[in-house]
Amino acid sequence: LFKALQETRTTAVSDVGGDTRMQGLLKEYLRPNNVAAVLGAPFRQGQRVRGVIFHEHTGASREWTRDEASFASSLADFVALAITASDRRQAEERFRQLANYDRLTGLPNRALFMDRLTQALSKARRSKQNVALLFIDVDRFKNINDSLGHHSGDTVLRTIGKRLLACVRAGDTVARLGGDEFTVILEECQNLETITTICERILESVTEPILLGET
Repeated sequence: LFKALQETRTTAVSDVGGDTRMQGLLKEYLRPNNVAAVLGAPFRQGQRVRGVIFHEHTGASREWTRDEASFASSLADFVALAITASDRRQAEERFRQLANYDRLTGLPNRALFMDRLTQALSKARRSKQNVALLFIDVDRFKNINDSLGHHSGDTVLRTIGKRLLACVRAGDTVARLGGDEFTVILEECQNLETITTICERILESVTEPILLGET
């Protein structure tokens, strides 16, 4: 049945009980659901069949008309176009992720950080609000890589990234510039006390122990 579907635009079966290609489906699906006739239309990307739409008729057997076959074929073409568009959107989103986000931590990378900072400064000028920029460097990080390996170092960086995110507000930005360097953009800072409170929260959070296996 699948071979026939691959070779044609539509495959019509007027009586599923009398078609040997349908025997594998009879017991498990067709008879329990009282399906007597089917019209199958594959949808493709290029030459590859991605799936099949089955139009089912229950009760008695029947002949499928040319108009019904044309409709089934058009519907399959529409589904193929929708899948292609979805695949393209997913690819574009993946490229955007690679271009703007750090692969290890999932945080904005240097390029997106610069863009966010430019936007934050422009917004601050218009609204006459303060912006705070924090630079965070992890001391003695090289010792972790050298003694415990890069896998442990990666775990530390991911953990610190998560802790930084938990310390800031929803509208703020945490980014990884590279290596063991992080930045935080704090927008709409009403006063120095707000900035100081967040800085103290960050210092307290990142100095909490990180468990690496038994270390």
